[in-house]
Amino acid sequence: MAEKSEFFSNFIEIENRSAFSNEQEISPENFKELIGQYKFDEDVVCQVKGAKGICHQNHKSGWLGITTDGKEALIGGHCARNYFKADKKFNLERKRVKKEIERKKSLDKIQEYRAQVLIWNEELSNLRSSLIEIRKKAEIFYGTFPNAILQFIDSAQKTITGR
Repeated sequence: MAEKSEFFSNFIEIENRSAFSNEQEISPENFKELIGQYKFDEDVVCQVKGAKGICHQNHKSGWLGITTDGKEALIGGHCARNYFKADKKFNLERKRVKKEIERKKSLDKIQEYRAQVLIWNEELSNLRSSLIEIRKKAEIFYGTFPNAILQFIDSAQKTITGR
C-alpha cells in the first residue's frame, strides 16, 4: 500500500515522478496499488491494457497506479470502470485513496481555520470594543432628551416591533 495518497491537479506533477512512464501498460493482471487520483484541465492518454490492446483514449480524470514491477501508469476513469470494476484489490485501493484524500483535505481545512483563529479573535475583540463605544455614545445621546420624549420613543419602538 502506498504511504500516502495524493491528489494531482496537473499532469506535470505526475510526469515529474521518477517511477512514472508514458510507455508503461497497466491492467488488472499487473496492477499492484494506487498512488492517487487526478483531475486535469488538459487531456492525457490512458495507459490501460485491455483485450484489444492499450486504450490510448484521451481523458481528464482517473487514477495513478503502480504495476507489480514498480512503474507508475495512468488509469483513465472509463477504463477503471470497464476493466478494473471486478477487481477487488482495485476497488479497495480506490476506496482507500478517496478516503485518504478526503481526510487530507479536511485536515488542511482545519489547519487553515486554526491559523485564522487569532485573526478572528482580534476581529471579535475589536467589534466588542466598538459596541461598547456605540453604547456609551447612545447613552450620552439619549441623556440629552427629557423623560417624556424617551418614553414616547420607547413606546413607538414597541409598537413597530410588536412587543
